Amino acid sequence: MKFVGELYTQFLIIDKIILNIFESLLGMNSAAGTNDDTIEGAILLINKVGIKFEEKIKKQRNPDAGAQFEAIYTQFAKLRDIPKEESKHSLRVQLLIKNMLENRESGWKKNNQED
Repeated sequence: MKFVGELYTQFLIIDKIILNIFESLLGMNSAAGTNDDTIEGAILLINKVGIKFEEKIKKQRNPDAGAQFEAIYTQFAKLRDIPKEESKHSLRVQLLIKNMLENRESGWKKNNQED
């Protein structure tokens, strides 16, 4: 997923493709559901492209892409809010989701420190 994210940051993949990848990884358009591997892949990808995607949406003022991206964050929030006892995902993945959402709320500061 880091490779796909790098392709996006180099403007070699368009927004629509990235959104479709997220929807597929998070099981948003299918009854297949998710597993730890697909969620972890989505987290790796969002950590790579999240800040660039949000900046692009703000500059272009594209409400459709913005709404789709918010739906992805909503899906992550739903996964985070499932009680630990009821979740089918590992504690590790639950913590990755929590950390990613906190990183977004802080303005992607963790990503900025790594660059």
